[in-house]
Amino acid sequence: MLTQQYYKHYNSISEVKWGYILHGIGYSFLVTSVLSFLAIVHANANGLGDATSKGYKRPWVLRILHLVNVGALVLLITGYSKSGDVFDGAHPDAKLDSKAHIGDIIYCGITVVLFGYCSVLFPKTTGKDKKILARVFLGLVFMAIRCGYATWHTYRVPFLGVNTWVKLGLDYIPEVLAVLAFVTIAFVGRDQDAYTSSKHYQFAHPGPGYA
Repeated sequence: MLTQQYYKHYNSISEVKWGYILHGIGYSFLVTSVLSFLAIVHANANGLGDATSKGYKRPWVLRILHLVNVGALVLLITGYSKSGDVFDGAHPDAKLDSKAHIGDIIYCGITVVLFGYCSVLFPKTTGKDKKILARVFLGLVFMAIRCGYATWHTYRVPFLGVNTWVKLGLDYIPEVLAVLAFVTIAFVGRDQDAYTSSKHYQFAHPGPGYA
């Protein structure tokens, strides 16, 4: 939507505004995905059972980050919604509402905290969980690039005067790569745990020499 509007010289204020709002929502979804993956790895690393089961409570840090994520998204949406002059192309000196700046800065902070959480959790993991965490860490690298560029972009005046190829390389592509990094988690094989091994041994058919 935003690329299309770039080549149309931003002739639709509504489309440009919603393009940036949806872009912010997309980053919020990425943060939510990371929080879910980290909750699963945390539960496995500390022997807390299935993190996807009903009644499981996430670590307080992840719960707080989820609330902060929602708050940052609300700030972004509100900030872009109140910045109509920025998107019409007729006011080159117009600036984004301060709420958009605050929302992006908060997202940068969330990304840094998630990096730290991964680093603390990594030594406690083994096997499958370590592979999942490695992919989450890789996704966070791409998210950091995208978030850093987006935050810098919000301070640009005029806001729409950025090179589309730079935006493609530092914003759109890193976000896609982050999504692909998380998608690869689905292909991480399960580790054979001790319970599975014992059940296999217990119910194995006795051989001819069994006594």
